[in-house]
Amino acid sequence: NNTFALRQSDSGENATMLSSMFGKKIDSKEVLKQETKNLKRNEREIERERLQLQRQEQKLIAEIKKAAKDGQTGAAKTLAKQLIRTREAMTRMGAMKGQISGVATQMKLNHTQANMVDSLAGASKAM
Repeated sequence: NNTFALRQSDSGENATMLSSMFGKKIDSKEVLKQETKNLKRNEREIERERLQLQRQEQKLIAEIKKAAKDGQTGAAKTLAKQLIRTREAMTRMGAMKGQISGVATQMKLNHTQANMVDSLAGASKAM
């Protein structure tokens, strides 16, 4: 299927693949910009999901208190288990966001180092 790149337009990888197929020179600065944009988008999505889980946690706490007050221990235990799963998911979301942030920082660092190598190469040629 030749239309796979057009269907997945939100990925920077497909844009670079198409530009390399049609002979355009791929600028590392543009690739860095696109990938940083994608990583930031992913961070925002994860943060939205984490906030949604946080709201769900507050609702669960209120439901647990209500069930305990009404004497429904079975329901309270089930809700408590769900609360634990929600908190674990929030922890995982925080870890994922940290990893994505680390990848973005590493990409920027690699780009900066590549620029430094290029400039040092130019300086050595001038000598």
